[in-house]
Amino acid sequence: MEALHPGELARIIRRAVAPYRDTSITRQLYRAYDDARDTADSAWKAASEVRRQQFMRTKQKATEILRSYQADLERLRDSLCNEMHPIKAELEALQQAIKADFDDLDIDLPERPGSPLTLPERFDGLFDSRRGYLTQIEFYKSVTTEGSASL
Repeated sequence: MEALHPGELARIIRRAVAPYRDTSITRQLYRAYDDARDTADSAWKAASEVRRQQFMRTKQKATEILRSYQADLERLRDSLCNEMHPIKAELEALQQAIKADFDDLDIDLPERPGSPLTLPERFDGLFDSRRGYLTQIEFYKSVTTEGSASL
């Protein structure tokens, strides 16, 4: 049927299935999802209002305490940075030295063992890893062309 009337089978199936498809359901589901999310958000905001107010008061207290220590904290930060500066310079120098040591590293590795097996000079199997990619593709095409001609 497809060969004589391209697309006709698809049209027949679409017509047969059409009464059972609801094309508006996706839109309705998105609306319902949005409504449910809005309802849940509103309910949560109402239910958590007291706790949010408590949280804001507690946060305000913490902010006031932090402000009272702000100058001391800044002095401590500056003092720490001053003391750590030589350490930072030392670590950067050490990092450069390690990189230089790595770059200069010359390791005498043991010799890689070889297999005592020898491959035949000529191999007519479908795949031979000694062939380059293009040569392998050409070989594959020639074998499959010859094989299909004999069928």
